[in-house]
Amino acid sequence: MGAHPFLTLTLFIALFERDHGPMEYQRAYGKAMEHISMPYPDIAT
Repeated sequence: MGAHPFLTLTLFIALFERDHGPMEYQRAYGKAMEHISMPYPDIAT
């Protein structure tokens, strides 16, 4: 998508929240992102 997921989520909340129920878009976004895993960085020194 080219942007951090938090930024796109915030943008879409601002644009579409008034058209949907509370937390409806946030839940749908979370479900759509379930397949992406964020690996923990290796902090071994």
